Amino acid sequence: FLESLLVNFRGQILKLPITPYNWTKISEIDRANLINEQVFLNDQNLNLQLNIREREEIFEIAEAFSGSISSEDIAEYLLKKWETKSNIPLRVNALEILPPFMQYAYGNFSETGGPNCFNCAINSKRQSAFHVEYNDKEELKRHLSQYYRPMTEYEIPQVGDLIIYYKKNKSPIHAANYLPFDLAFSKNGINKFASYQIQDLDTLNATYKYSGNITAKYYRLKKPEILHLNIRQSQTSCSSSAFIE
Repeated sequence: FLESLLVNFRGQILKLPITPYNWTKISEIDRANLINEQVFLNDQNLNLQLNIREREEIFEIAEAFSGSISSEDIAEYLLKKWETKSNIPLRVNALEILPPFMQYAYGNFSETGGPNCFNCAINSKRQSAFHVEYNDKEELKRHLSQYYRPMTEYEIPQVGDLIIYYKKNKSPIHAANYLPFDLAFSKNGINKFASYQIQDLDTLNATYKYSGNITAKYYRLKKPEILHLNIRQSQTSCSSSAFIE
């Protein structure tokens, strides 16, 4: 996470590797400042705002964000907003029409270093009672086998699909959720300073497909109806107090 430290030694700026030893020699305030600076530099979180200029666009957006399920609920929700709008375009935060876990976790950090990208993928299909914890690759594989199927090359990705990045030996190294407009919902890293983010898919691919030995495979829910959209009430159920604002 933090790889090096700049130190002023007798008028010269030296770049030193961070070790458990020299980290203890830095004051708590300076450590906090270094961490906050690094978090800011590595934050790729996008704030996805939808600008709706015409009533007909509502149905296109509802279709794009509904995945394999009916788009009627999303369309109804957006139509109500349209009818009470005071300005054009109508601006809607995309989180309002995304699956429950994304609404609940977006922009949050974990209080501990446990929750990882695999856990984020597993929680993405849960309607409630999210289990925010560390999940290993074997748990991810069991989850995929039970709830998902591999997608064919002819299927177009949609909300609810998982993207799994594999090493050449078929060992998963990262998981993300596909979003419209070639975006993804992801938690990069297991340290507590990695937030749940909406990221550009090309950027995510560049991060993990850095060599020819990494491939990305897409998976779709066997029963898409289990991924309901939580547009009628806020999600407050969680098995852990692991989130902090």
